[in-house]
Amino acid sequence: MAKLHTAERVSNRDASDNFVFQRSILAYYKAAEIVSGDVLEIGTGVGYSVDVVAPATAKFTTIDKTTPKFDNPLPANVEFRQMAVPPLDFADESFDYVISFQVIEHIENGGKLYSTFGVKK
Repeated sequence: MAKLHTAERVSNRDASDNFVFQRSILAYYKAAEIVSGDVLEIGTGVGYSVDVVAPATAKFTTIDKTTPKFDNPLPANVEFRQMAVPPLDFADESFDYVISFQVIEHIENGGKLYSTFGVKK
């Protein structure tokens, strides 16, 4: 299978007039208004969530199949794990919230991930 390249993530966080960046980061700001407690993010990407969502959480665990290059050391409440999904390598009810943006299309047979969370197609 050929590697899929998309333009959904941008690494220039100063690109305030970049529509793709603005669209991507908006979801994280909305999530930060909702989440609390222990939060899992599936799909770290370039790490927008660490700056935006993690401050709203008690513990923020973010996973990705590749290790991103974070601009700064991770805050004390943030843990990064390199992991491919599915499966999710966590015990049931480990998190108060799970967030994931722009990820499902990168997961081979993504329907398995939906069923992990009880979502019916």
